[in-house]
Amino acid sequence: MQQKKRPLIWIMLVTMVLSLFPQGLFGGSVASAANALTTYFTPDNTAISQTADLNIEDSANARFLTRDRAYQTTQGTITITGAYAFVSKDTMRVKVEQLNSVSAPSNKTKWEPDATRSNTTAVTASTSGNNNFTANNITLFPGFNRITFTGTQGSVERSDTFYVLYDQVPFIQDFKIFTDPSTGSNTSYGLNEGAQTVVNTQFVSVQGKVQNAIKVTVSLNGGEELDSSLLQNGTFFTPQLKLTAGLNNLKFRIANGSDSILTERAVYYYDKDQPFSTLNVSLTSGGTTDTKSLLNNIPTFSNAATEAKLEVQMVLPYIASNSSFKDSGSFTVNGTTMTFSNATETIIPGPDGSTPEYRIVTFTTDNAYPLQTSTTTPAEILKNQTVNAVVGHGTFSSGYQGKFTYAPGVKAITNMYYLPDYSGGAVTNKVPLDNAQIATADFYIMVESSQAIAGEIVKGEYLPTGTTKLTIEGAPTGTNAPTGLSNNQAVYLVKNVANGTQKIRFYYGNPDPHYDVTVSYAAKSYIYVANLYDGQNYTFNSKTTQSLTVNGEFVGFSTLVSPPFTSQLFVNGVARTPAGFPGTNGKFSFPLTIGGTGELVYGENTITITGTDKDGAGKTKVIEKKIRIYISDSNVSNIDKFMPVPVPTDGRVEFSKADVSVYTPEEMVNIFKVTPDFIIRDGKYVTSKDRYDLVFKGGGATIANLYSGSKLIYSYPIPATDTGDPNKATQDGHIADFAGNQDEFMIRIRNYIFDAPGSHVYTLELINSTGARTTQRLEILREPSSYRILSPVATVGQQIVVNKNYVHFDIEAEGATQVLIGKEAAVKRPDMDNRFVLDYVGLSPDKNNAIKIQITREGGKINDTVNVFYTSTVGVDAQYMAPKVANKYSAFNKKLELSFPKGTILQSASKSSSGVIKFYPDNKILFGIADPKDGVLERKNDYGFNIGQADPRSTGGLSPITVPTILTEMFNSNLTTSNFVPVSDTYWINGGIGELGDKGTSGYKPGTNGVTPYSLEGSFTQFPTERILVPSNRGTLTLAYDPSIVDEVGSTISVFRYSDKSNIGQWEPIGGAVDTKKHTVTVSFDEFGYYKVMKQSKSYPDITNHPWARNILNALYSKGIMNNLRFNAFGADDQTTRGEFATLLVKGLDIPLKYSNIQTFSDVSPTTRSDTWDYASIETAAKAGIITGLSDGFFGVEDPITREQAAVMIARAMSMKLAANDSKLAGTLSKSFQDSNQIEYYARPSVQAVSKAKIMEGSPVQGNAKSFLFNPKGNLTRAEAGKIAVELFKKGTKLFPKTLS
Repeated sequence: MQQKKRPLIWIMLVTMVLSLFPQGLFGGSVASAANALTTYFTPDNTAISQTADLNIEDSANARFLTRDRAYQTTQGTITITGAYAFVSKDTMRVKVEQLNSVSAPSNKTKWEPDATRSNTTAVTASTSGNNNFTANNITLFPGFNRITFTGTQGSVERSDTFYVLYDQVPFIQDFKIFTDPSTGSNTSYGLNEGAQTVVNTQFVSVQGKVQNAIKVTVSLNGGEELDSSLLQNGTFFTPQLKLTAGLNNLKFRIANGSDSILTERAVYYYDKDQPFSTLNVSLTSGGTTDTKSLLNNIPTFSNAATEAKLEVQMVLPYIASNSSFKDSGSFTVNGTTMTFSNATETIIPGPDGSTPEYRIVTFTTDNAYPLQTSTTTPAEILKNQTVNAVVGHGTFSSGYQGKFTYAPGVKAITNMYYLPDYSGGAVTNKVPLDNAQIATADFYIMVESSQAIAGEIVKGEYLPTGTTKLTIEGAPTGTNAPTGLSNNQAVYLVKNVANGTQKIRFYYGNPDPHYDVTVSYAAKSYIYVANLYDGQNYTFNSKTTQSLTVNGEFVGFSTLVSPPFTSQLFVNGVARTPAGFPGTNGKFSFPLTIGGTGELVYGENTITITGTDKDGAGKTKVIEKKIRIYISDSNVSNIDKFMPVPVPTDGRVEFSKADVSVYTPEEMVNIFKVTPDFIIRDGKYVTSKDRYDLVFKGGGATIANLYSGSKLIYSYPIPATDTGDPNKATQDGHIADFAGNQDEFMIRIRNYIFDAPGSHVYTLELINSTGARTTQRLEILREPSSYRILSPVATVGQQIVVNKNYVHFDIEAEGATQVLIGKEAAVKRPDMDNRFVLDYVGLSPDKNNAIKIQITREGGKINDTVNVFYTSTVGVDAQYMAPKVANKYSAFNKKLELSFPKGTILQSASKSSSGVIKFYPDNKILFGIADPKDGVLERKNDYGFNIGQADPRSTGGLSPITVPTILTEMFNSNLTTSNFVPVSDTYWINGGIGELGDKGTSGYKPGTNGVTPYSLEGSFTQFPTERILVPSNRGTLTLAYDPSIVDEVGSTISVFRYSDKSNIGQWEPIGGAVDTKKHTVTVSFDEFGYYKVMKQSKSYPDITNHPWARNILNALYSKGIMNNLRFNAFGADDQTTRGEFATLLVKGLDIPLKYSNIQTFSDVSPTTRSDTWDYASIETAAKAGIITGLSDGFFGVEDPITREQAAVMIARAMSMKLAANDSKLAGTLSKSFQDSNQIEYYARPSVQAVSKAKIMEGSPVQGNAKSFLFNPKGNLTRAEAGKIAVELFKKGTKLFPKTLS
């Protein structure tokens, strides 16, 4: 049996090992074709992956980026998920750049990123250990976007690039119509496309949500377009609209700068006094039927008839009768009972979407009613006919009086159509002329008449006066003559219609009868420029001949023939006449030369294009397009370094290599050596040395000149190709070394000597190929001294002014045996000779501090005093270091207060390499106010060096303090803060850095007092775990926030933490108890890092629109107790899981996290987590006895929680006193809840306890308000769980005010 098992075991082991390797590592067909294009970042969306091989330069060997090859979206943000490989998860980031089209050689184009339009966002790695990533809500720019995912592994940076086209076209998310609140109705109905909606108030308004829109207009029944109020999030509100009884047409236009959508919605207005939405009368003569509407209209009939039928549609109240209208309704016209066997009904529900509220009834009468006649003999049919229509149905009755003109034999217009784009032949495209949007001043129409037209020209006049006539001509003739028309149809050309919205009356012969229409014509001639936009920055290189080609088109002009059309081009105010401008089709493309004698200059340029057109009155109008562009030359001379360096004692680095880029970093450090021998003070290099070399490095120049004062002492024509030219004599007798070319070069001039103390002043001048000059001044001052104070240096004039209560001393004292600063002995630096350093803590605020210095040498002592003024002004970069270890700290005028229990000391957060926890009882805590833009504190140090410059405190003075880009991006990520705004400063709290290794071992580094986020010790969040310190006991932190914040929002104010222990590199809401009188918020303190107070500024739609849980869900979300489930929805009505409920208890009750890698439950491991629960919280709840498993070792973390399970967790978390689980308890529960027999035995005491505490309550039995059900097996929605949790926290914590409901 054992022998049979062994092969199976080996097969399983091999399978498990192979599963650890990345998919596709060993070839085969595992990877898809799309994924084959990517290496390190593979999006789940293969359409995005397939853009990885696109090229932004048009090459025969590469796929050039075009619209059809890019991934297209109409959303302004995009979330990309996928898998990553061969990069560290903590280094991942994504950069988005807008691409602009520019000219390239050989009449091609290429895409270039716009340096001013880019952003970088953090990428989140999956916590489940499956190498998945998520980049949430990446903001896109209009047009083409280059999206680059980057990560590093060790020192190697790796990336994949994708291309997305953001078509910023508008689209609709939601429409709702609201009834008039003044009537007491205030009801909303969905206004869905194709659906029938009925409202019962004449005045309504529409609310909706659109995206990518800057304007929303609405017109009612073909009337004027009205502007809506459009909010930043896309929500819009229309003005109040007045409906007519029956059917109404709402036309919406949703537009942005270049695109628009036109959509329509039908709304019925139920008017009990006028229920008809259609009331058409039909007269039939000789087999021809003419049908016209009577609603708000007096039509004319020219065919002879003696009777008429009606087409009817009406809106009736559903409640009026239980029977259909066909079965029990009545309809009479002028007293004649009409029959309607073909009646159909549509039932329209009310606001709840299900309860019937209206009937829409449609029918044509079976019989006809007689037309009204005169009382004369013989009787004649009256010209002016009246139609009295009366409807009855159950308890409802109403009527309407319509009128029409009976004029047989008169030529009356029955219909009119606008023919867009018509030029002759068959009519293939027509739209009703009434309310038409006319595209051009001259346009064709088609008229339909009641009689044969026989070539007669229709007449037209502008209303209201009728004195201004339209110019109307007949249809095209010859081969373009209209075809397919009946004798009652004709086509006409209307010429030079007036601009704007016009009401026009058309008729044949005399104005009675007539046909009135409203048309709108807006002249839309404009000039389109394809490849430039106003305010664009355009960069080019003057080393090559470059021109900028302008492409575009004259659009919508009535004619492009000159005369009357004329066009002009002005570049920087000068008229230009490029060949072929414009072409006969209105398009243009012309080059403009940049620089020299060209049309365009460096800096701001204005390109103006004009064209003339005619308006409806025949008057000339001028269309102008003006574009400002800013041109910069990338071919500029740049001075990277210009500095003195000590004459080396061990030989200079030889300039033996012609190419500067091949020198090693060590060689470059030695050539451009930064040491404390030369310190910068008042813009000068100050030294005690008597000799030095001058070194400088630059690029983009053809000539380098060096002046001493005004005397030229060195001039060198820089070669175009790499050249090594050492040991060349200068004009002043020194030796110069050169290496490089015009793009990048370096020069060293050797051994300048100070004959006596004083200054040497130099000016370096670089000249490029266009003659442009770049200069830089350098002054070197030699001052002899028995000692030098390298730090601190003067900050304001000759004064040392700091906004921190300590300063760093660094004193150079040759031959000194001891240096005292105040009463403390400075420490001699082991890495540099004659250097003594000390952090002097305890400056008195807002006064001058005289600090005594004593330097001891053999044979005597030197005494001096350094004056430091400490301003306690509270602002960015302010610092406070605790002078001694204490239990209570207060900083920045009590805006920050931190306290610990007695006996608290600092300790390492994890065991050292030797397996022990180290303690640091003497560490001094540093408090600071960081720059909210990047988290920097102490941007300029006591040496006068800024972050990024070499720092003399480092070994050899070589290493700069830098802020890695990835850390700035993580600090600025709004992944968890996008719905919040800061209401306090960003505070930095640090207890120092622990030891690395053990003293006396290789690589050992000592511990420190509190340090700034970026220091020579390293960068925050990147320290080895054994150097991270935490307090041995939980402390309490109180932060002040903006006192102008009103009290009512206290429940949505939270402290956010950014630490290097939990949720590393991510802002995390940790809640806090708010004191609205003192304007402070207090939280537990477990970790050092950044802290700030934020207030919720926006929420999620399903919270805002929730019928009862809005306040409590906003409060729980703000405090970090509950998270949103989706980027655009909170998930208020999703079910709560057992894992989420346990986690929110731990967070809300502020239970200290206690967990290890030894898991309690098989389904909750250290590498698992979700948006609603995490391993640390589940383990903490288990160790605290709050939760147990559903079975042995199984928790059921994703199972929906039942109400009785929630009651048990609450009772345990609150340590409630529970009743004995006996028959007495059973009796008590049976009196409280009718379904008590369904409560599990183990849960009965807990249910009784939480219901007695009014944390959980039952629901009343329908029809019996005094009886309740607990529903123990029922599941909880997140809103319901939130309500229970808030009631619990109101009783057990100070997290929420008692009034929160």
